[in-house]
Amino acid sequence: MKTDVEKMENNRVLLKVEVETEEFTQAINQVYRRLVKSVNVPGFRPGRAPRPVLERHVGKKRLLDEAVEILVNDAYHKAVEETGIEPVSAPELELVQTEEGKPVKFNAKVMVKPEVQLGQYTDFEIIKPFFKVRDEDVDLELELLRKNHAQLVTLDEGKVLPEDEVTIDFEGKVGGEPVKEWQANDFTLETGRDELLPGFDDQLYGMSCGETKEIKISLPEDYHKNELASQEMVFTVKLKSLRRKSIPMLDDEFAKDISEFETLAELKDYIRNKLTEKMVNKAEASVRQEIIKKVVDNAILEIPEEMINKQAEFMVQDMEKYIRENVLPKDVSIDEYYKETKSSREKQKEDFYPEAEMFLKTMFVLEAIVKKEGLQIKGEDIDKKLTEIAAQTGQEVSTIREYISKQERFIPFVQDIQREKTIQFLIEKSKIVEEKEDQEERKQEENQEIIQAEINQIEGHEEQEQLKVPVQEEGICQAE
Repeated sequence: MKTDVEKMENNRVLLKVEVETEEFTQAINQVYRRLVKSVNVPGFRPGRAPRPVLERHVGKKRLLDEAVEILVNDAYHKAVEETGIEPVSAPELELVQTEEGKPVKFNAKVMVKPEVQLGQYTDFEIIKPFFKVRDEDVDLELELLRKNHAQLVTLDEGKVLPEDEVTIDFEGKVGGEPVKEWQANDFTLETGRDELLPGFDDQLYGMSCGETKEIKISLPEDYHKNELASQEMVFTVKLKSLRRKSIPMLDDEFAKDISEFETLAELKDYIRNKLTEKMVNKAEASVRQEIIKKVVDNAILEIPEEMINKQAEFMVQDMEKYIRENVLPKDVSIDEYYKETKSSREKQKEDFYPEAEMFLKTMFVLEAIVKKEGLQIKGEDIDKKLTEIAAQTGQEVSTIREYISKQERFIPFVQDIQREKTIQFLIEKSKIVEEKEDQEERKQEENQEIIQAEINQIEGHEEQEQLKVPVQEEGICQAE
């Protein structure tokens, strides 16, 4: 077999392959032996029809076409191996010569991995951020826990505040004419989220149970009905019920109710440990990201537009799959999601382009380092990772190995191990300098006012909610 390689633009190569006549003849005979056993030729037992008879029965072209298909597939893979190219796409095949008694000639155009010219990738000095868990951080987590475990209490007195749950009847009119889509009874919403129209909730604040009020809203310019866009809609709103969150006291009973701990002190320790673990991981991730960025920035390579486009498409598909499975109700399509969010598939794909390009650059640069440094993973690397997963999940190593043994799981599993091993090599070959505590404290002081404001907001809201108010047994306030 003869193979010539020609470089083309945009990371493509042209393979010109010639397969000897003898191999073509062998491939034809191979097809004949297979077909003669499976094709029913009148007058002959299976496997007994001579080749000329079989050719007349099925057509000589069929034998030649199937022989060429076998030959070209095998020859292409041999040519890839012999030339050392690394394809990243399926080949575009062109048959040049397929006559019986002559060599088979074909061309294969294929996109290959971009050439990587590595720059500096070791001996960096990387600052590892210093993170410290403060009492304020623990307090904020506790306040969020309290808020998440709040219970709704129905009020028969009081006025609507942000984050209240209200039940209302409403009717919207434009120019005195009712708008059918803006009429509802017993509609429930949580104030402060603008679930209906921007500005609607703000005008609910201060209403009392049983009260009826007019609310005026200017519809947006891009309203889906052109005839109503920018028009003023007047709502007649009746408040039928008012429910407010009652936040539990922060004490040992609260800790028992929401966790496995007996005391608030134990719960605080648990939160502090979890936050510390999170911050350690955050610091390590920062080091990894900084090293990868430096290594990639120092390398020279050009990613073809077609390759970036394909990767961006994969990212959009993953995003849409996640949204369908975790965000949207079953009866809502992804097209409706795009319409509701005023976006589009094309816009999402465009937004993914920078991330797709960086992903590909990182992948090819790390692969180049693996080759240069001989960092290919070994059996013990896989065994070590399986053992780690087993320890984390409480499963047997054999169970995990069986689960990932299928190719669609095994390949990404091995790729993750290879990536981790390469990044760990880069970290070991660099100097990691711990950030000083006083530097981090200065940064934390800058954020102190913001964090304290969050705590004060929660605590201030709690004081309002802890007021003793009468609770109506039916859970509905009645208009007089």
